Amino acid sequence: MKNLCQQLNQLKDNKLLICKHIQLKKIVSNLKKQYKQHKLLRTLVLFSPVLIYLIFSVVFFALKHNFSLTHSIFTLSGDPEIFIWSFNWWPFAIAHHLNPFLTKYLWYPNGFNLTWATSIPILALLFSPVTYFFGAIASFNLMALLAPVLSAASMFYLVYVITRKYPPSLLAGYIFGFSSYEFGQLLGHTQLYVTFCIPLLIMLFILRYQEKMKRYVFILLSALLLAVQFGISTEIFATFITFSFIGILIFLSFSDKKTRILILKTTLDFGYSLVLSLIILSPFLYYLLKGYKVASNNSPKPSAFAYYSTDLLNFIIPTPITTLGHSLFVKTTAKFAGNFAEEGAYLGISFILIFLYISIKNRKKLVYKSLAILFIFLVIAAMGPILLIDGKTENLTLPWNIAEHLPLLSSAIPDRFSMYVFLVLSLIIGLWLSIKTSTRNYLIKLLVVIVAIVFILPNTSMYFWQPTPKPKLFQPNLVSRYIPRGSNVIILPYGYLGNSMLYQPESRMDFTQSGGYIGSTPINFAQNPLINSFYNSALLTNFKPLLINFCKQNKVTRIIYRPDTSKVLVKELKSLNWKSISVGKSVVIYVTKKELS
Repeated sequence: MKNLCQQLNQLKDNKLLICKHIQLKKIVSNLKKQYKQHKLLRTLVLFSPVLIYLIFSVVFFALKHNFSLTHSIFTLSGDPEIFIWSFNWWPFAIAHHLNPFLTKYLWYPNGFNLTWATSIPILALLFSPVTYFFGAIASFNLMALLAPVLSAASMFYLVYVITRKYPPSLLAGYIFGFSSYEFGQLLGHTQLYVTFCIPLLIMLFILRYQEKMKRYVFILLSALLLAVQFGISTEIFATFITFSFIGILIFLSFSDKKTRILILKTTLDFGYSLVLSLIILSPFLYYLLKGYKVASNNSPKPSAFAYYSTDLLNFIIPTPITTLGHSLFVKTTAKFAGNFAEEGAYLGISFILIFLYISIKNRKKLVYKSLAILFIFLVIAAMGPILLIDGKTENLTLPWNIAEHLPLLSSAIPDRFSMYVFLVLSLIIGLWLSIKTSTRNYLIKLLVVIVAIVFILPNTSMYFWQPTPKPKLFQPNLVSRYIPRGSNVIILPYGYLGNSMLYQPESRMDFTQSGGYIGSTPINFAQNPLINSFYNSALLTNFKPLLINFCKQNKVTRIIYRPDTSKVLVKELKSLNWKSISVGKSVVIYVTKKELS
């Protein structure tokens, strides 16, 4: 009987254990489900903004247009040719064991030092698979569509890391990635509209400051991002370093002792990142220094950049790149310095009022006070060395006049500082929207920001897709018949007036040219009266001997002119009576020893 009772008790204990085991399994199962749901949610948070911003980019710049990634070019003008050629050059040079920093495919035989041009080496290498399979034009177009998406997404991650609030981060990302600055630069400056590194660098700095990232990880990742930014735009690299340290000084001025120590420690680590990035970039820097003397002779004087300063009215008056109100102020915006691409400072009254409200209400808080001062500093810097109002120069020298006399910064264009203005504004608004408040107030704040965004929506008619110029002569299967591989040519219209930079990638780089357009004309070419004749279609009494001498010096074997070549130059070329042949709409003139005798 006693044994039977013991057995029954044992069965009860086993039953309890089984029940507990089943309950434990259920708990574990629930935890796994919650983890999967949380992981899915985190994945959505990470990638959904990219999809949302991509929809905006496609709607703004592609959906309403007859576009093709491979057979049309986004906003074709002089500058996109530089970038299309560069997307092709870097992988081509590496694949053919050429020095990628120096090219003789342009301005032959002296060539050109590409470290002194906006040749976007990092982007060209990152997009090399796209270029290989679909061509350099596809790489350029895809980058244009993705640039605002990447910039907006990086800003989203910056604000989300700080606030952990999705809607505020989403709106902040949009304000930065789809700013007036971005819309302006999308008209042709790839090196300036690809800005995703900047918010990511700030995000890393904050994570290190909060001690949520290990020191060596921060230094390594920051160094890599700095190197990437340098490989996209040396101008933005230099201005980011400058404005970063100014921002740090502002924060240090208002911080308590403990905060200052943390900021200084993080800044020191950032300094190590900067040094490491320069080590990574040492091959590029070597050729950059090597070409300094030549480049400084070719570059405009610093005072020339004063022209590209932000007019005070540009902050409050919409330009043609903005949908609402762009046609109301045409007479005023026509007086602004620079061109449409360099008039991207438009904030609108709504954003200015939002900034003032946030700054005044939160003036005692360290973060808002520091960001507000930095914002005002950047606005003043964007106005350049001298105050401009309504296109007129006022007798008031601004602080940036000092920077005009400093190395590197003397070549920075003040108009472009509006990118940092929007970056700080996005951060301020993102933080403000994430402040705990009632549901009603929260919705009102979201609505106010959305209304402000509506006022800076782009005028999509400014963006177009032009069919790719593909003359019959430069087709890969035909070009070698008329231009033997390795030949050096002159192509008219010359330089930035024509499409010669597109013809080389399209014909698989079969020939070099004593010309091109890579941002500036080498001084030995610029001083040649023949080149001035090519650019200005000016009549020269000694055109023939100048042309003969030019062809001898630069080993030119073919001269090609297209239908859009000036009639003056065509007449001069025809009067030479040199052997020529028409291929489609192109005319190829043969330069032989007989012609040069």
